[in-house]
Amino acid sequence: RLKVIETTKKIGNPYLSPKDTFSFPIDAKKFVIGYSEDLNVEEKQILITCSGSTGRSVLVNKILKNHVISNDMIRLDVAENKVGYVFAYLNFLQQ
Repeated sequence: RLKVIETTKKIGNPYLSPKDTFSFPIDAKKFVIGYSEDLNVEEKQILITCSGSTGRSVLVNKILKNHVISNDMIRLDVAENKVGYVFAYLNFLQQ
């Protein structure tokens, strides 16, 4: 289970559930501290849901990289020159 401490916007980092990562504009409803560093994401990482609507994917951009993302998202690191191809393929599979 995910172990985080919920807190206020003033002292916490914005937390997104898998569902929240697909809603635009991005609006964090929770703010957390005391989380594992592996919940952070990097720009151009591909996130894939592994619970709920499995297989949906999103590409981390400048906005998402500033959020703590749920552990129910698989983080996929791909070579920078291939990330677009892999992301397009994963979205093609969802059709």
